Amino acid sequence: MNLTQIIEETGKRIRLGKRHADKLTNVEIKEVLDIALAVLQEGLVQEGRVEIQDFAVLEVVTTRVKTGGQLTPFGGTTPVRVASMRRRWLFHPAQALRQALRQALRQALRQALRQAASGKTTRELHPPVPSSST
Repeated sequence: MNLTQIIEETGKRIRLGKRHADKLTNVEIKEVLDIALAVLQEGLVQEGRVEIQDFAVLEVVTTRVKTGGQLTPFGGTTPVRVASMRRRWLFHPAQALRQALRQALRQALRQALRQAASGKTTRELHPPVPSSST
């Protein structure tokens, strides 16, 4: 799902409600989402961690990378040890999100098993798209 699709779906859901039926346009929703994403970005930059309740925790962790070798600069005779740092992005899904993803996976597996038990092959379920001859 890209940002445009998120904006459209958010607009549909807001317009279904009674309070904001015709008050927010997709442009205004985009502005709200842009501000929310900017706030998330600032939180990650300043604090290194953002918690979105019932969704996930986003975290930036800086670790030291182990270096096994040494570099010799051009024209130099003394090797120089390189100590580098690496940033890792961590995404910790909330329990509600994990459960929703597990349930979706289970449903997809059940559907695949039912289709396999019915004897239909993948080609029968998804016929090939005819190619245009030029």
